[in-house]
Amino acid sequence: MMNCLTIFRGFRLCQRQVWRFTLAWLLGSLLLSCSTSRPTADLAPVADIAAEATPDPFSRGYTLAELQADFKELQSRIELTHPKLYADRTAVAALLETNYGRLAEGMTELDLLRLLAPIVSRLNCGHTALSLSAAYQERLASVGRYFPLLLRFLGGKAYISGNSLYPAIPLGAELLSINDQSMADIVAVLFASMSADGFNQTGKFAQLNGWFRYKYQNIIDDQGDYDITWRTDAAGPIQSAHLAGAGNATIAQAHQAFFDSWNASHDRPFEADFQAGYARLIMRSFYPEGNHSLPRYKSFIDDFFTRVQAEAVGTVILDVRGNSGGDPYVTAHLFSFLAETAQPYFADSAPGYYPSLKRTVPLAAKRFGGRLLVLMDGASFSSTGHLLALLRSQSVGSFIGEESGGSFVCTDGSQDYRLCHSGLQFRSSTIVWEVATAGLEPGRGIMPDHPVQPSIADWLAGRDTVLDYAVRLAGQP
Repeated sequence: MMNCLTIFRGFRLCQRQVWRFTLAWLLGSLLLSCSTSRPTADLAPVADIAAEATPDPFSRGYTLAELQADFKELQSRIELTHPKLYADRTAVAALLETNYGRLAEGMTELDLLRLLAPIVSRLNCGHTALSLSAAYQERLASVGRYFPLLLRFLGGKAYISGNSLYPAIPLGAELLSINDQSMADIVAVLFASMSADGFNQTGKFAQLNGWFRYKYQNIIDDQGDYDITWRTDAAGPIQSAHLAGAGNATIAQAHQAFFDSWNASHDRPFEADFQAGYARLIMRSFYPEGNHSLPRYKSFIDDFFTRVQAEAVGTVILDVRGNSGGDPYVTAHLFSFLAETAQPYFADSAPGYYPSLKRTVPLAAKRFGGRLLVLMDGASFSSTGHLLALLRSQSVGSFIGEESGGSFVCTDGSQDYRLCHSGLQFRSSTIVWEVATAGLEPGRGIMPDHPVQPSIADWLAGRDTVLDYAVRLAGQP
């Protein structure tokens, strides 16, 4: 069979992380309306700069033969090249058969994505993802209409965290339903089409915290009108409203502070904070790029621990929340300052692209031997998960926050392909990357010794309850 996939990006190791490809997978998105019998109050958006249009990529239908060709090419990549480390292969095969039978003449690109995304999700690989075509995404950027509120998921519930376009919906209110579908059902549907390592859920919630509107539009509803129900507290009355969708640029402009914080990993990937009684090492990313080169990363880490030693700092707080990974040369260098004993970074089974990291990594001359407190969350993924696993395996540090999104083994070495008829973009892992650890559970992240999650009130007020907890521990003998 002719290969109907075009490779459009080169080979990758375990360096470019889920949040980079998640943005691509998320930027293709739209929304489907459901009627509701509940009386609603029509609220007008504060502003909306998105244009109204129905471009070709949205409405173009494909022949059954074209859809079958694209489906089979994706299936071939999954069966022949993907490691399927955490996949239930029987379940994947069954879903491939079922969804192939659901192909029908005239389906659109979005229809096809909705059939294929659950299959990709069943691979249980956070480095593998499916996204809409470049043409579809380009059109969405100008005319897409998205869910206009920002959400924060805490304790499995969705709370309003950004309401600049609809200030009548109070911040901190719990969102109960959209278009007559409960948020619990919506999350279940979205999770079944999202990528994460193994059985991890905190990583999926981390994605929804930033990109719910894209996920919802891609998978559930692409019409741009929303009937919602919400309440301000568990005992309060259920209220309803109708919301019109907004353009992506409008949403970003209305919530500039939130989106600026997401850019911090690129603008300020590392930072040090020395306080009385502790020093905090903030690593938002391990990915060298631009002015933040590998030598600069290493120099920053060296300087941090030089100062820790010079000032006799007894407690270091390592903060890797939101850090989706990067270059193992960076994490291995950091590990050399924190490890209890020298050991190889990668397991013998790992490929030989980092030969020095398969040999014993010597301890740094200024290795830190004091108390280590590690802050982590569901976005702590890939190489960050590797670092956390190495520390856990050596019983170094106390872990605070929530289950990490990554652990001791992942698959990457990703290649990107374009399905030749629909243009859907498929990123597929090809190689297993495992660090040298023992005693950790496959398919789960690193579990916190001290589970801490903020309330929505804390989050809206800017109170960092995870850091506050660590600071209290630092003050204890």
